[in-house]
Amino acid sequence: MENNEGGLELYEKKFETLKEQLFNRKSHNLRTFVIRSLINCGIGLDYALPFIIATFIIGCASFDDENVPFIRDEIVDYASVEMIDTSLGFHSEKVSYDYDYDDLSFEHSTAWKIGDESLYERTITTYVTEGIDFSDVDKIFSMTKDEITDKFFVSNIKTIKKNELDEEDKMFDEDSFTIVQHKDSETEYVVRKERTSENLLNSGKFIIIALVGGAILTFQKRLFLKTRIKDKLNGEKEKYNYVDEKELDKYRKIYEIREENMALLSEECEVPSYQLRKK
Repeated sequence: MENNEGGLELYEKKFETLKEQLFNRKSHNLRTFVIRSLINCGIGLDYALPFIIATFIIGCASFDDENVPFIRDEIVDYASVEMIDTSLGFHSEKVSYDYDYDDLSFEHSTAWKIGDESLYERTITTYVTEGIDFSDVDKIFSMTKDEITDKFFVSNIKTIKKNELDEEDKMFDEDSFTIVQHKDSETEYVVRKERTSENLLNSGKFIIIALVGGAILTFQKRLFLKTRIKDKLNGEKEKYNYVDEKELDKYRKIYEIREENMALLSEECEVPSYQLRKK
């Protein structure tokens, strides 16, 4: 009998609490929404924390102010040495601070001539250089024009026109082939803007390393921590539920059935079990 009375009091208390919450349903549900949202943020943070820590550690250890991922910043790099060789025997090397160039180019140039507009003009034919060994320029220049035309594909043809020629232009006084190559200078440096491809590669490496580091920390956390933050937070979230009419009706029916059964059991005569209502 005491257990039934205790159970009745429990349902009566729950019923009264739900009635109060239903009366203030909007404020209660708003409070529940805020608390559950904060708990969900905490659960998400528990998942993300190893990756955040790994990103911070790797970022501090691997990158400096001149090599920041996701930002195209200025970096210090070796200057380029531009090497020009022609089939006429001309060779020059000069330091270039311009990085907007092809690493290798192979061209045929006609000699300068006076065109219809009384301008100096020459035609430049550019060839595709992929898959060709240019380490021995003399071997390339020993080939005839027909042999070069058969071996190389043409990528572009353009005509240059000038009012007057400078000293560098004057070396093209005959038809000739020109090979332009670049190498890093051993002594000269240049401050330049990081290329988009370099930044994407740098950022991709950073992301991969951070993900691997985060996965390792996650495995270690599961290995050494028996109770995780998200488990505790999931337990706390169960305490905060939205209230509605259905929840109230459920406890009202339970309460009414318990109250009716208690009334029957409190009578002096014995009550057959089949007369007691089931919830």
